[in-house]
Amino acid sequence: MKTGSLEIRNNYHAIVLGGILRDYAGRPLGPYRLRTACKNEGFNLKVIDYAWIMTDFRLLNLLGRLITNDTLVFGISNVWLSNSAEVANKESKVNRWMTPLFWTEVKRRWPWVDIVIGGTKPALVQGAELLKPHTKWWLTGFSDISFPQLLRHIQDNKQEIIHRVDLDGVKVVESDIHYKVENMDELETEYELEDNFKQFQPLPLEVSRGCIFKCAFCSHPFLGKKSYDYIRSPESLANELKRNYELFKTTRYFLTDDTFNDSIEKLQRLERAIELSGIPEFSFVGYLRAELIATKPEMIPYLKRLGCKGGTVGIESMNNYARRVIGKGMDIERVLDGLADLKAETGLKLHTGMIVGLPGDTADDAFKWHERFVNDRIFSDWTFQQLGLIFNEEGEGLSLFEKDPAKFGYRLSNRFDAQGPRSRGWINDVGSTEHDCKKAAQEVMLLARHTCTAGGFGVGDAWYHGLTDEEIETLTIDELRLGERGIKSGIIRAKESENSISGLTNKQHQ
Repeated sequence: MKTGSLEIRNNYHAIVLGGILRDYAGRPLGPYRLRTACKNEGFNLKVIDYAWIMTDFRLLNLLGRLITNDTLVFGISNVWLSNSAEVANKESKVNRWMTPLFWTEVKRRWPWVDIVIGGTKPALVQGAELLKPHTKWWLTGFSDISFPQLLRHIQDNKQEIIHRVDLDGVKVVESDIHYKVENMDELETEYELEDNFKQFQPLPLEVSRGCIFKCAFCSHPFLGKKSYDYIRSPESLANELKRNYELFKTTRYFLTDDTFNDSIEKLQRLERAIELSGIPEFSFVGYLRAELIATKPEMIPYLKRLGCKGGTVGIESMNNYARRVIGKGMDIERVLDGLADLKAETGLKLHTGMIVGLPGDTADDAFKWHERFVNDRIFSDWTFQQLGLIFNEEGEGLSLFEKDPAKFGYRLSNRFDAQGPRSRGWINDVGSTEHDCKKAAQEVMLLARHTCTAGGFGVGDAWYHGLTDEEIETLTIDELRLGERGIKSGIIRAKESENSISGLTNKQHQ
């Protein structure tokens, strides 16, 4: 069945809510990777990565047309949850379906469907806390293998699934421990015409997985890989590039690798893949390790030939002491010189992220660093945020900072930060608190609005889902673009159905 451009099948075994909301210039990789993995195991999965523009009433109607007796799982990406500023705000006029009331209604209507949260750290995400009473399964880490096996387990209970049960009775599958991907060529992602991608739209591309670095503040899973592990073959990459070009004329990509330039080998493999694919051109944006640009200037010609248009580099701090402590020990001036050479040679736009409150940092340092960025003009845009120390209900954290805060000069308080119910207050070795640093970061970002230009990730077209279905919000193309206009349109429409769930529920019980 097809209504408008939205294809509806009769046997979706899983529906996954994904996407990274309004500040993202592309579509998400994860849900589509899961769909490809499920397809290979005989399961059909529907990806909904446009729900943030929908009211609760619209989303319930859409789910009512998608969910059947064959549906086993309703999955939610925690990456998407963690980027939802509204998830904890029960008074929000937007994304009211992120409140417990919505999930109570979902379970009332479709009690046989298991709700699953998946991603790198679902137990530490604020949105996951709200959904926990309704959640049966949590899948941690990369779930390419574990998710199809979970579906098989739920379907016939013959497939063993290795899991533990947490304090609230939620079944936790630790995918990166028990279900590791051994062959990266299995990670080819198939996008479909039903996904409503517009022609020439940039797409996500995974060349490798994991990170070889051990930054002390980082909570991403560490796979223990070496430089040449977990990298796809040129042939596998070429197949995906060719298929995407044939379907969507896509030649522009967002590379999802944690660090794309961690080895010359990876650059060479991608270059060979482009040759094998036969596509007329290629360009990309992605995450780059700044220190490697300085120590391996031979990377610069590769990045230029590969069509690197923009990149995000993690400077984190201008304080050399802080950089040594967190695992980025190279002198900051040498790093900036390398990035200046890269920008001069390639013309690419660079974005950087700064963490306010690292060891030796004061809150006031953020203003000094912002002024430096304005004067140097190396970066097209930048973000500042305070260091967050987040713990699960058992008091466990993922990063080295969280595992042993005292080692890095932090004392925890009983105060919880606004980031979420598990984010603890702290004071660092120079007397700055997380409250001080958060206030400074917010003030600096207000200044940055007037000094930054469009950064590297702006090379992609604005996100556009292409839907024409009458059950979806009626929006103009301009309103579909990520930004204030799109948000305002969502707010207007959300006001129209502010009480839709409660009203609908009351009517049904009359």
